Amino acid sequence: MDNVNFSGLFSTSPLLVLTLLAAGAAMAFGIGRGRPDLGGRAFVLVVLSSLGLTLLASWFTFRSLGFSSQMALWAAGNIVFSHLVGAVPLWIALRWIQDIQRATDDRGGR
Repeated sequence: MDNVNFSGLFSTSPLLVLTLLAAGAAMAFGIGRGRPDLGGRAFVLVVLSSLGLTLLASWFTFRSLGFSSQMALWAAGNIVFSHLVGAVPLWIALRWIQDIQRATDDRGGR
């Protein structure tokens, strides 16, 4: 019987895990506060914003400069940019959590 290795198929990037954790936390907070509509909207928008930023980051990563003397500066810029992109889903999720908290506090909350 042939052994099939699925390890490459199910590998995930840390940015994807961070995005899903942040989006899941915002969704769980919305559901816990009695507003599943806001929680679901937060989940979708955090994931879509992360997807858009990932596409933007990949455009910068695969862009060719053509100058070998600027490669170190280009690599350092990509490292800084990827760390900034990784922080954006957390920021968006925290903003959604604040919005959900304000929306539920205005109507009395639980």
